[in-house]
Amino acid sequence: MTDKSPFRRVSVTDVSQPSVIPAELSVETLAGEVTVETPASVRVELRWTGDEGFGRGLGLWVDEVERGDEFTCEAEVWTDHRADGCLPPGRYAFADSTYVAERDAVAEWAFELTAAE
Repeated sequence: MTDKSPFRRVSVTDVSQPSVIPAELSVETLAGEVTVETPASVRVELRWTGDEGFGRGLGLWVDEVERGDEFTCEAEVWTDHRADGCLPPGRYAFADSTYVAERDAVAEWAFELTAAE
């Protein structure tokens, strides 16, 4: 029998809304506890709020963007310090950017997760 009690907790600690473009970033913890058998998980969603479409993808998403479009991805967060490739306790920043020719500017957005014991 394995111990299913959590040994790490993952939480969203900061969300920086997109600059330059009319969009909203939402980052949600779906499962915040990490056990020996299960990871934490998060959902990242970028919703276009502009009146006009956008002729290229945004970050992880490669489709053209139209008003009201939402782009979502879910990710597992493994934080077991005993395994290679897993995150030790700490704060982790994730960011993305894209050049917006129509505005001659770079749109940036980011979020931060904390893995704690």
